[in-house]
Amino acid sequence: MKFLAEDNFNYIEFSDLKFNQNINLNKNLQTGVNVINYKDYEKVDILKDNLNQLVSKKYETIKIDYCSSLIFNATFKDIIINYKNIIDIDNNLTFRRLFSSLIPKHQEYLINKYNGYSNLKNFYLFPASDLNFICLLYSLTIISLKEQKLIPLITDSFFEIFDNLTLTSVCKLLLDFNKIINFQLITFINHESNFMIEYSKFYDFNYIDLY
Repeated sequence: MKFLAEDNFNYIEFSDLKFNQNINLNKNLQTGVNVINYKDYEKVDILKDNLNQLVSKKYETIKIDYCSSLIFNATFKDIIINYKNIIDIDNNLTFRRLFSSLIPKHQEYLINKYNGYSNLKNFYLFPASDLNFICLLYSLTIISLKEQKLIPLITDSFFEIFDNLTLTSVCKLLLDFNKIINFQLITFINHESNFMIEYSKFYDFNYIDLY
C-alpha cells in the first residue's frame, strides 16, 4: 500500500494491486468513493485491519474536526457532538445547499419528523439512520471548508445502514460532492447485499472485487 499526499489531501493506493499473497483486488483504490465487494469474511477483516492501522497513524499527528468515516463513529463521538458548534446550520450556506439538494420528499420527511430545520442540529440524539445521515451532511460541510488535511475515510458497510429513502440521498450527495472536492471514502460490502444487487448499477462509484 502507498499513502500519498497532494496539497491538503491524503489518499491510499495499492501500488501493485496486491495486498499480499492471499488477498487481491481487481482494481486499484482511487479518489472518491471506493466500494470493496467481498465474499470471504476472513480476507476482508485482514484488509480492514491493515487499512485502519495505516490511516490511524496519520490521525495521531493531524488534528481533525470531522468524523473519520463521514458518519457516526464512537471513537470520534466528542468531535461529532461538537459539530453544532463548528457549523451553524441556520446560517451556513454549504450545509443548506447540501440539504436543499436532497429530493423534496426526504427534506420534508426530516423537517416534519424533527419539528423544523433548526432542530436537525440535535442529530446526535436521533435514531441511527437519521443520525448517520445528518452526521454525513455535517462532515461533508466541514470537509468542504478545506481548512484541514483530509485523510482517507473508512466505513464498514456504509450503504447498508441507510433505509431506501435515505440511501438515495446519500448516493446523490456523494456523487455530487466527488465532483467538487478531492476526498477518499473506502467502504466494504458483501457481494450478496441488497445494495450490490439492487442499487450499485445506478451509481458510478469505484467498485473493487476482493478475491
